[in-house]
Amino acid sequence: MAHGILRYETDSHGGYWLSRDRRDVVLASLGFEKEWWEQADEARLVDFVFAEELGILNPHEPLKTLGELVNALRAEYEAQKEAGR
Repeated sequence: MAHGILRYETDSHGGYWLSRDRRDVVLASLGFEKEWWEQADEARLVDFVFAEELGILNPHEPLKTLGELVNALRAEYEAQKEAGR
């Protein structure tokens, strides 16, 4: 991976861990403060933001725009808050 980015995978799960500097410098500007980025849209956001450093030429098909990913995650997090998670 790239400096400050670790990818993890298990038999049923996967995602990324991001160091403090990665969270602060790049992703905090999107309004997210997360250390662990789980599979699906969360991992897609990391793929999208760090695609060049991770060597990803075409992260996902069909590729959502950055704005679509951010909006989807914000909606998901708000739903979790309302559900009391």
